[in-house]
Amino acid sequence: MVWHGRGANAVQVDAAVAAARTAFATWAAQSLDSRIAVLEERRAEYEDWLKRRNDFMKQAEGKLVEIYRKM
Repeated sequence: MVWHGRGANAVQVDAAVAAARTAFATWAAQSLDSRIAVLEERRAEYEDWLKRRNDFMKQAEGKLVEIYRKM
C-alpha cells in the first residue's frame, strides 16, 4: 500500500495545484540572493529545532533509564 488516509476530491486538488502555481511564481520572481537568504534562514530554524529535539530526547532517555533502574 502506498497511501492510507483521506483523499482529496477534484475541487481540493485543483485548489492545491492553483495555490502551488501561485506560490512558485512568487518564489521564482525573487532574486537568487533573496531565495538563498530564505533557505539559509529556514536551515537555521531547522538546526535550532533539531538541537532542541536532541536535547529533549537525551533528557527523556535519561529519565526512562532512571525509571527502569527503580523497577
